[in-house]
Amino acid sequence: MRCTRITTMVRMTDSVSATPTAWTNPLRDPRDLRLPRIAGPCSIVIFGVTGDLSRKKLLPAIYDLANRGLLPPSFGLTGFARRDWTEDHFRDFVREHVQQHCRTPFRESTWKQLAKGIRFVQGTFDDSAAFARLSDTVAELDRDRGTRGNHAFYMSVPPRAFPVVARQLADCGLARSSEGAWRRVIIEKPFGHDLASAKELDRVVSEVFDPSSVFRIDHYLGKETVQNMLALRFANAMYEPIWNANYVDHVQITMAEDIGVAGRAGYYDGIGAARDIIQNHLLQLLALTAMEEPVSFTASDLTAEKTKILSAVRLPKDLAAHTARGQYAAGWQGSHDVVGYLEEKGIDPASTTETYAAIRLDIDTRRWAGVPFYLRTGKRLGKRVTEIAVVFKRAPHLPFESTATRELGKNAIVIRVQPDEGVTIRFGSKVPGGTAMEVRDVSMDFSYGRSFTESSPEAYERLILDVLLGDPPLFLGFLKGVSFFWTTVHLFCKTVLLSVILLGIFFLLDTFLFSKEGKPKPATQSNEKLGLDGKVNLLLLIGVVISVLMSGIWKPESGFEIYGTHIELQNAARDVILLALAGASLALTTKECRKLNNFTWEPILEVAKLFIGIFISMIPAIAILRAGTDGALAGVINMVFHEGQPVNAMFFWLTGILSSFLDNAPTYLVFFNTAGGDAVHLMTDWTETLSAISAGAVFMGAVTYIGNAPNFMVRSIAEDQGVKMPSFFGYMLWSVGILFPCFALITYLFFM
Repeated sequence: MRCTRITTMVRMTDSVSATPTAWTNPLRDPRDLRLPRIAGPCSIVIFGVTGDLSRKKLLPAIYDLANRGLLPPSFGLTGFARRDWTEDHFRDFVREHVQQHCRTPFRESTWKQLAKGIRFVQGTFDDSAAFARLSDTVAELDRDRGTRGNHAFYMSVPPRAFPVVARQLADCGLARSSEGAWRRVIIEKPFGHDLASAKELDRVVSEVFDPSSVFRIDHYLGKETVQNMLALRFANAMYEPIWNANYVDHVQITMAEDIGVAGRAGYYDGIGAARDIIQNHLLQLLALTAMEEPVSFTASDLTAEKTKILSAVRLPKDLAAHTARGQYAAGWQGSHDVVGYLEEKGIDPASTTETYAAIRLDIDTRRWAGVPFYLRTGKRLGKRVTEIAVVFKRAPHLPFESTATRELGKNAIVIRVQPDEGVTIRFGSKVPGGTAMEVRDVSMDFSYGRSFTESSPEAYERLILDVLLGDPPLFLGFLKGVSFFWTTVHLFCKTVLLSVILLGIFFLLDTFLFSKEGKPKPATQSNEKLGLDGKVNLLLLIGVVISVLMSGIWKPESGFEIYGTHIELQNAARDVILLALAGASLALTTKECRKLNNFTWEPILEVAKLFIGIFISMIPAIAILRAGTDGALAGVINMVFHEGQPVNAMFFWLTGILSSFLDNAPTYLVFFNTAGGDAVHLMTDWTETLSAISAGAVFMGAVTYIGNAPNFMVRSIAEDQGVKMPSFFGYMLWSVGILFPCFALITYLFFM
């Protein structure tokens, strides 16, 4: 946790002045977690500023942050909308809705300070001139308000508008920050209408903004009670020992609403309760409930633990028995007669979109094995409530009559997320006054409103502040889960089969050629003892292995630019170490040792020429392949799908053939992205497709000049000894004649 540097004026005494280094300001102690974190100079641009979300949540949240002193005095707020307004009109609009919905008291002094930084830009998302005006407005805020180039962009717009807005921001230069400044974009769910559209949106946004600058919001993660779950579990020693399958019977996560779709029919119909709530809010609550204790509360550590849990979630085998969908019908709610979902304004009468959804999920981890998680949500239910109920098993033995415990249920911890934020613990207690041991359920209740003088802030307050601070610990982020040994596991059988076949072929060829050449004469007897020269190279070789592994394990998250190309620090360090080890080997190995090994520079020069050719040819190869389905090879690349389904055999052969005369690295990347580009999805759902791509790039890469680099070294050494060897095309002919039948067999066995 970071603290804000608070400037203070201190009257220094003579003694303090004499020894200025002996005194430290306690208000600047970085270990003090009580200090509020205040955003530095910055502004926020809201697209869709006249929408329902902006009016009721975003604008009041920004005012409340300013009223709490958590925004800088020079903060800027820019609205972007279609309405033909002046800045005065927009200020009146903001003031009206802030006064209606703000959580903290409305103060004229706070409003006057905030109003000075309010700007408005009129235009549509496809209007380049409007974004040019927006760029000028942002530059004006930098000049007049001192925002220093730090700007956040809130996409309070439908998901279909994300790509248009992102590209416009890129075209007008707002997406990239200058040195020492930042640009961030805030995107709220839903993200796309299906998996394919979500991936496409992610690709577009990632092309415009750096992934670390994209904040994906689920506003439930900003709720105080949701964040308190981490404290409840891990700051208290009493809960974690029993927070497992040994004691927990089941977990219920519920989000119920007492309203209908109201004016959100256009958004809600076609999305439904399952995608809107379960897929987003409830799965986030499940992850926080079931996750292991993180190493720290940093974004990377929290994401890692949440990813583990979400990757272990399993759907029930019988979905019909463990899921439910429904729509609310007309009837009475309270004292009001309400219409059914199909009678709501803007809803298709034939719509099958659910307003109620429930599902049972299981988590395949040691902690939660056998514990069902029940997730449910719905509209037009009895009351508005969101809660997590961790229900414990019954006591295994009760030393009294069953009739005495008819009022006793299971122990439970109920975490109330909204509206009455708090925690309830339910347990059994003896009924007073009775002559027998009669036990009934009682509750102990903790409520934020009764325990703290500070009211809970709105979720958007916390989330917007975290964006401005650049601190995303509870944001969705990316679910990165790539197994280091995935390739080893899934290519093992294919590699072993190919290796056995090739070893058999090479043994037969070697036996035939050996018999044809005749038995060689034995070498002259020597009295020289068997020994090992150049032992220092064994240590240097260990250093080579360590440096390569280091580049995959050490992630400093930093680097530098060379002619516009970003170089990761770990890769640069690895290359420098490898060059140093090569130089050390050259300096430490004796000339006599190199002479005995018949060391010459010719093989190295041959390989150097080879790789110069590789790098020259790689540039057009990458240019052709990056075009993908829009380039010269579009017809070829599109052959890997048939009616929307992957054709694994085509993935294998096309990846391999193109790798044979282009380069296997960009070829692999093109077909990886053609298959969706989602590592987690490919490694789990499309395992054979990813195996086909990997096998094609690796196996068929052996027939290229890259794969023949060792052959060139052998050839150079042999010719230096006077042994005749095949030419380059001779090697290619041998490779094609031997390897392609093997590839055909692998296709038949694994990819058909």
